[in-house]
Amino acid sequence: MKSRQDETKRTLRRLGFNSHRLGFWFIVYGVEILAETEGGFYYGREIYARIGEKFSVSEKTAEKDITNAIRAAKNRGSEEAWRAVLAHVGDGKITNKGFLCALSEIVKKGGIMPPDST
Repeated sequence: MKSRQDETKRTLRRLGFNSHRLGFWFIVYGVEILAETEGGFYYGREIYARIGEKFSVSEKTAEKDITNAIRAAKNRGSEEAWRAVLAHVGDGKITNKGFLCALSEIVKKGGIMPPDST
């Protein structure tokens, strides 16, 4: 059985994320934070503070790097995988908050994307 962290990384790669970007690792940790949080809800800027503390960066840097990683991945990832994320987001506009919550739900369900063929 894969760990939540492994599933998060696999799903991010399918979405086109590059693990060389700090935002990738910030998102992986953000999903861990949401999994620990009662109800898995996103509590405002607190998540950026926790990410910043773990990685020794500012809240602003954590937020910006997550945003940049999402933007870059949208141009590279599987359309099918992004449709799955958009189905969780609802209105079609992907924000950091919406993305982290959607990804957390997808990972909690064991991933809804097909396994990598590589």
